Amino acid sequence: MSNPFICNSCGKVYLHGGGDGLCNEPSCRGAMLDPLLGFISYRRRCDTHRGPEENDLASRIKDRVEKVLAARRLHGGFFIDKTGIEREDFENKISTTIQVCKGRALLLILTPGALDSRDESEEDWMRKEIALAIEYGMEIIPIKATKYRQDADFEWPKILPSDIAPIKKKNLNLSFIGDLDERYLVDSVQHIANEVIQYLQSNQIIEALPSKEAKLTSTVPEGHHVVMSLDRWSSIVAKKMVPIPEGIFHMGSINGPVAEQPLHEVKMTSFYMSKCLVTQREYEKVMGANPSNFIGDLNRPVESVSWFDAVEFCNKWSALDGLDTCYEIADGEVFLDANKNGYRLPTEAEWEYACRAGSSSEFFWGDDDKLATKYAWDETNSDDTTHSVGTKQKNAFGLYDMSGNVWEWTGDWYAIDYYQHSDESNPPGPEFGEYKVIRGGCYFQGVSRLRCASRIKRLPKLVDDVTGFRCVARFG
Repeated sequence: MSNPFICNSCGKVYLHGGGDGLCNEPSCRGAMLDPLLGFISYRRRCDTHRGPEENDLASRIKDRVEKVLAARRLHGGFFIDKTGIEREDFENKISTTIQVCKGRALLLILTPGALDSRDESEEDWMRKEIALAIEYGMEIIPIKATKYRQDADFEWPKILPSDIAPIKKKNLNLSFIGDLDERYLVDSVQHIANEVIQYLQSNQIIEALPSKEAKLTSTVPEGHHVVMSLDRWSSIVAKKMVPIPEGIFHMGSINGPVAEQPLHEVKMTSFYMSKCLVTQREYEKVMGANPSNFIGDLNRPVESVSWFDAVEFCNKWSALDGLDTCYEIADGEVFLDANKNGYRLPTEAEWEYACRAGSSSEFFWGDDDKLATKYAWDETNSDDTTHSVGTKQKNAFGLYDMSGNVWEWTGDWYAIDYYQHSDESNPPGPEFGEYKVIRGGCYFQGVSRLRCASRIKRLPKLVDDVTGFRCVARFG
């Protein structure tokens, strides 16, 4: 049997190959077909903190996985039974699709009560789908979503029917705790999407990405050092950046999650920061390529870049301007010398201080979240895409897009308790860690993520179309 394909526009599955590679549905206007990576099984009704409701978590995960795949220039899609294929009845439709997914993945969305015994009058489609997936040797990935964020574990039913009992032994180290609280659901879906794709790559269901670390080579000759007058240096940097004055601010939030507490006083010295996010035009000029998913306007922020990509950009941009490079890159390790006069990523403290621009409110414009559309691109006004930088109102320091559009990489490692013992002056962040901190929110998320204190973690090697960056430089 030929490899199956799916149209990620309408969801139609082509069981016997993609033919000319285009969808034949009139409404799709010849959309490109992608390889079918697997099947998503879910319970239509689930329990949340709001009570029983329709389960849209499955659709969100499908959409996000496919979007991240596109951002990474990979191709593929998942079948979900909210979309159709050419079969006369539902049962044949399901069994036939799972059969052609042999050797691929079954994403099993386990919301509370999903595996409980069904009423005799109700068809147990999830059980049938799991049993078929086991029969056809699919890789089963349980995505286990809890009612509340503080729940530590998903509770399996004490007794599972014998035909699906093997799922309790499959890939438990690859299960995830999601969150059905709307305030955090978007973050959970983004995390799940990244982890699912990492699993698909490790099991060769999709082509593995080349190592980003392997690309990290500096273009600056060994031993290179620039002797430059302060006036000339200031002239170069000031043309591209905004001076941020020294000052004292309160970092964090009283009302935010634990990672934003405690609210603490921090003293900052002056520095320069990019007025806007690094654009696709700037990235292409420096790096010779544009990795972004949202193309067509080079004034949009560059995205689909890892933390390592951002670091490499800083070094190459510094070299092009005749400045010292701030990062030493060797064998996949990155070492920062913040005393060098080149460009680098901001620390968390620098980022939040610059974002607040003298304010102490939830947002840099005040506490009224209804004013967000004047200052930021988020889920309410973005149409699920990035937008040209500098098109919303700037903050008091003259910086654009500090909230929304795309998340921004910082230089800091992430530690949930770092604020409890961070330095009082120019805190550099934890010395070690697994994740980097990103700041600012994005077009894909709600207004709560636009808050000045909002911070989340991201593996530095990950690439997605919601994350970009801006640069800073020392002052003088």
